Amino acid sequence: MRKYLLHVLIISFVFLVPTIIHSAEEEKDRLLVVPLKPQKGIDQEEANILTDILSVEIIRSNLFTVLNRDDMKAILSEKEFELAMGCGEDNICLLENVAKLAVNKVIAGSIGMLGKKYIVSIKLINKDGQTERMLKESCSCPIEDLEKTIETISYRFIKNLGGKVVQKPPVSIRQEPSYGSAISTTLRSSYKTLSLSEVHSMPNVSMRVRDEYGFSGHSIINHNYNLKTIKGDKVVVDNATGLMWHQGGSDSTMKYKKVKKWIRKLNKSGYAGYHDWRLPTVDEAASLLESSKNNEGMYIDPFFGHIPEFWTGDELDDGSGDAWGVDFFDGNVSTRDGNYACGHFLYHDKCFDVCPVRSVR
Repeated sequence: MRKYLLHVLIISFVFLVPTIIHSAEEEKDRLLVVPLKPQKGIDQEEANILTDILSVEIIRSNLFTVLNRDDMKAILSEKEFELAMGCGEDNICLLENVAKLAVNKVIAGSIGMLGKKYIVSIKLINKDGQTERMLKESCSCPIEDLEKTIETISYRFIKNLGGKVVQKPPVSIRQEPSYGSAISTTLRSSYKTLSLSEVHSMPNVSMRVRDEYGFSGHSIINHNYNLKTIKGDKVVVDNATGLMWHQGGSDSTMKYKKVKKWIRKLNKSGYAGYHDWRLPTVDEAASLLESSKNNEGMYIDPFFGHIPEFWTGDELDDGSGDAWGVDFFDGNVSTRDGNYACGHFLYHDKCFDVCPVRSVR
């Protein structure tokens, strides 16, 4: 009797599993990614390629069942396809002409040049023709770098919807038993003297503007921050980069030459029980730059409190002793003269704060 019941359960399970999987797939919204409309400086073929990149990144998030241009051509008649492509900014027109696709949501947008800058904009449209999300990304860059810009706007879109960004490519996998394991982006942790061009080619960052001082932009890393209190001291652990940050940083700004003394004092006291705190590299510091401002008007996650700008351990390669720093008010990376006496100049202090970091081992 037991053997008979076991066989019945196994057979039932075999037939039930495909139904469960199929039901889970059906629960996903069907999302149509409409080809980006080319504006000045972009042709349709280039726009189609960039649209395919956008589709791939959204597919990787596993949030939607994604349909693209090829699906439209396969299902719609030639006339219906042409009408859908000619709808412009009219959401209702677009939805009416893709009704056969039975999609719940549509992504549409455009890409073109404004002056010397490429502007990419996308919007998420629901089945009622209402725009649920709008995102914009810009790039003062050669057209070849637009791939990274499209990836960035797709990461922002996925993160905005609460999805998990799949970084491409993950540099390494680091196990962190104390804080959970995660696929991590390994950032440079040893100091260097860096030229302007080296900073302009920094990985894991979307740069809006590159200039003679540095750049403005934001990180494309999908952070996994955790605020913790260890031995009465607050830290922010980022499982995505394997870094532990001092949560509030120094209470005041200081000259670059005084930073090492401040760090030694911090290590002597054993903040959060650790004695290996250090200045971050530019790569590590820039990873904290967010694409939008927090409630205090700074481009940094609210987990970090009020940290307007801070030093890094990297210096400019011209022998001047100037050091690279990150300004979270303006969202930029630039150098600052390490010999300045601290004091306010216009809206900014001539010195930076200190926000120590340590590698989680």
